Amino acid sequence: MDGHPTSALIEGDERPAAGPHDTDAPAAATQRWLDHPWVARVLGVALGMVVLGPALRPGSLFSLDLILPESVPVPRGLWGLGPELPRRVPHMLPAAWLSPLVSASSFMKVVLILSIASAFVGIYRIVHGAGAGVVLAVAAGVFYAANPFLVTRIAAGHLMIVFAMAMLPWAYPVLLRPSASVARTLLWCSALGFTGNYGGVVAAIVVVVGMVLERRRRWVAVPAAWLVGQLPWFVPGLVVFGQGATLAGSAAFATRTDGLTGWLSVAVGHGFWQDVYQIGAPAGGDTALFSVVLATFALFGHRSLPAAWRRGAAVLAGIGAVVVYGSAVPGVREVLEWASGTPLGANLRESQRLYPLVAMWLAPASAFGAARVARLAHGAGPRLGGAMSSSYRALPCIGALLVTAPGMWGVGGHLVPVDMP
Repeated sequence: MDGHPTSALIEGDERPAAGPHDTDAPAAATQRWLDHPWVARVLGVALGMVVLGPALRPGSLFSLDLILPESVPVPRGLWGLGPELPRRVPHMLPAAWLSPLVSASSFMKVVLILSIASAFVGIYRIVHGAGAGVVLAVAAGVFYAANPFLVTRIAAGHLMIVFAMAMLPWAYPVLLRPSASVARTLLWCSALGFTGNYGGVVAAIVVVVGMVLERRRRWVAVPAAWLVGQLPWFVPGLVVFGQGATLAGSAAFATRTDGLTGWLSVAVGHGFWQDVYQIGAPAGGDTALFSVVLATFALFGHRSLPAAWRRGAAVLAGIGAVVVYGSAVPGVREVLEWASGTPLGANLRESQRLYPLVAMWLAPASAFGAARVARLAHGAGPRLGGAMSSSYRALPCIGALLVTAPGMWGVGGHLVPVDMP
């Protein structure tokens, strides 16, 4: 992603390099410092630490499906033991193997910080690498890496979703052109497959869309690469399923869309089926309004996404939106109910789980859209245009802080370390 050309067309502020007697030399030096890759990494790690906050203190973490004691046993599903399909295989194996040496809860807290940082840096590089500016790149990164959906999943203990989201900004350029390099496709399919069946299904959806949009397709090598990457969870999963494991349907896990504000707020990560764990619930009119603003900016900024995967990202966002909202729509929810009864479709029993496909388009495209609208507003005149331009650039930042603030510092108060006797 470093290869995306910086374009002054987005910002409309083409600046010459500062000379030795240029009065703008200090500003240019500051800009060069902000452009350093380590700045984004430090910001990403800082964001992860702020999200977890007091949860970083020593102690075990327990919350809904989150079970992080000091010592984690090797998941039963690794050996093909039921009664439920393996959900912690293989991404919990490192914590289990290292438990005799390192506290499993401490190890996973570090992994969560790095996951949030990876998600932030991935989106930051996409936006900043195409010239949308540091401020908008930070806003897009903060929204993607700390939006209500991702932070709610941390609170609920659905870590496989968090890990997969951390990889998607880096995997999209490869998986949306899977035939271009089968070796790299295998690498990213394996990485997503390491998060378990959820990451494997997401990788399959992205690869299928990529192959459909490709001109030259490798019909055997690419599916084989995906399958090989999923073997660590696929094989024990088949064994458990063959023993007669039952799969829960999607009816009890429908995306919550209470009223108009609820429908609109789903676009920024609301809608978890248990309100008590939903970060930022209940959604208010300000959250719904930001959803509309963000979607509008994204439509304006879509064409500024990297050309290699622009169409694929939009198609995936559409698929993700249909599935996310589908469980609340008569006719579609019946199809999801049927699909959730199949081994691969079991991941869709909670349809909101495909929201990362929406966020992967919404976060960078909205930043590009804000930059483009700001550039157009700049033409209104030096005074009025400058004020309007600054306002449009500030909107994504204000909105990102608005929707992510409830999830800061201990994941909205859900994660409190405890000492086990």
